[in-house]
Amino acid sequence: MNNQNKSCQNCKSSFIIEPDDFAFYEKMKVPAPTWCPECRMIRRMLWRNESVWYRRKCDATGKSILSTFTPDGPYKVYEQSYWRSDAWDPLSYGQDYDFSKSFFQQFCDLLIVIPHPNLIQKNVVDSDYVNIGVNLKNCYFVGGADGAEDSAYIFSPNLRSRDCFDIYSASDNERCYDSVGIEKSQGLRFSQDCIACSNSYLLYDCKNCMNCFGCVALRNKQFYIFNKPYSREDYQSELEKISPWTYSGFIQAKEKFNKLKLEFPRKFASIIKSENVTGDEIINARNCINCFDVKHDVLNCKYCYRVFENSADGQDAMAAWNSAELFYEVMSITA
Repeated sequence: MNNQNKSCQNCKSSFIIEPDDFAFYEKMKVPAPTWCPECRMIRRMLWRNESVWYRRKCDATGKSILSTFTPDGPYKVYEQSYWRSDAWDPLSYGQDYDFSKSFFQQFCDLLIVIPHPNLIQKNVVDSDYVNIGVNLKNCYFVGGADGAEDSAYIFSPNLRSRDCFDIYSASDNERCYDSVGIEKSQGLRFSQDCIACSNSYLLYDCKNCMNCFGCVALRNKQFYIFNKPYSREDYQSELEKISPWTYSGFIQAKEKFNKLKLEFPRKFASIIKSENVTGDEIINARNCINCFDVKHDVLNCKYCYRVFENSADGQDAMAAWNSAELFYEVMSITA
């Protein structure tokens, strides 16, 4: 079968369905898409609200609760503990299928009448202010995380964080603060796109660095300040002069750090240990096309966003992890 040019039914732009795509659709027993990849992505994202929460009443108990559903919306919302209880019967909302009406209209009607949990949680301890959270303990205001402890203000994708505050898109970190895209780091603050760094401030695109400050694109270094090497003693004395723990000292250091970042060329995309992939923020993946934020042994995926942990053979997904396999047009799934 040859490539087919299609016109998106939503935005009217053209897109291509390739022979491998048709083979995947046949394998999944689904029809070919009529929307372009971008519109399909937007449609999926509309179903996932991670961090915008509202005060409203539980429709069963009348208790004031936090919810991802607005209080003036049409949906029925129950408090998490009540929704998981046997106090109501989901089967009582069953209804016969009406072949004279469209499937999606009937599905929409069912979504309105059947109760929804106020927040999505599983196996959480002392972590009431959590949404789309799994295996959490002592966490506050967390969205889209799996395996965090003693952490707050962290948002997805976030895997296995401990004693972390204000981090986004990170995994396997401890005692980190105000950072984005970091992995396997300890004591890292105000940093971005770093791996295996510790006890450092203001790093960008650094790997395996320790006791560094305001550095860019370093590998396997320690006791560097603004990309210049120091001895252990001189490093500490120079930090005393900079005084990054004061507001004025930190602001001046951050301005110098931002100027330093502009002096270094940027890679077209962050792709590490991967083969036959296109997209950005990809680590340890193979045969992943037009994928973003795909990490940790992911295989044979296309048009995906946030796929992790040994997941394989999927298309058009947002948030799939923990060995998910053979998925299409899905959101928030795990094996």
